[in-house]
Amino acid sequence: MIRTHNLVTTLKTTSPEGTSTQQTTEQTTLIIGCGNLLRSDDAVGPVLIRRLWELGLPDHIRVCDGGTAGRDVAFQMEGMDEVIIVDA
Repeated sequence: MIRTHNLVTTLKTTSPEGTSTQQTTEQTTLIIGCGNLLRSDDAVGPVLIRRLWELGLPDHIRVCDGGTAGRDVAFQMEGMDEVIIVDA
């Protein structure tokens, strides 16, 4: 069972006229799975990423198979509000 959480940011602003507005946005999350599929004890990251991809995720959650070259996926983190790294 996969339990997802929604990260929501609410911004409340007040104009010079005294009227207030609220803006709600979902935060973007990137889940990176690191590991080597050739070593069964080290493959948890890529296996999890594949399973999440198969199940489908909300638009504000992205997944990335980092394999064994985690440094190469650093550019995927740009602009994300939250990054979750899964590694064995």
